[in-house]
Amino acid sequence: ELFAERGYRQAGVQQIIDHLGLSKGGFYWHFSSKEDLYCQVCKTHCERCRAAFMEILGRGSIELPMIQKAARDLLDWFISNPREIRLMLDFYHESQSEAVRRELLNLGEEWMRILTTLIARCQKDGVVHNPAGPEVLARVCLIFFRGLLFDFGIDGNRETVMRDWEFFLMGLLGNERQGVTA
Repeated sequence: ELFAERGYRQAGVQQIIDHLGLSKGGFYWHFSSKEDLYCQVCKTHCERCRAAFMEILGRGSIELPMIQKAARDLLDWFISNPREIRLMLDFYHESQSEAVRRELLNLGEEWMRILTTLIARCQKDGVVHNPAGPEVLARVCLIFFRGLLFDFGIDGNRETVMRDWEFFLMGLLGNERQGVTA
């Protein structure tokens, strides 16, 4: 909450300790530094996203509506929780910290593996008809998603962001049955 409200630089260790109701020793028992706590927050923040797509990968078959719903639900969750968007934007702003930068790179690589695996499987099963490689499609998807969150953070227009996401997904998936091609 403090990182989202104040940003990494403005949230002091004492404020965090007071907010959590910990002693200074308790804080340092769990975290070696504010930066360590921040990296843990980065991991936790990304876990919701990862879990949603790992659940899809665990299914026997994948269908287009399942992917569309998961992607829509993920974006909707973010835009329904502006604090999460502020936190995510702060992560990227704070990437100048070496530890945070490393953590974001690791999380980004994990996201790329998950999305690449999901897209490759969808291409194999005929759900995704876009001929581009799965890694390219995964990277484009991540870039567009981050851009939508940034746009929403600026103008707050939920309908536009959701519409753009739906249109983008149909183009990315190359699903001719829906009347949109990549």
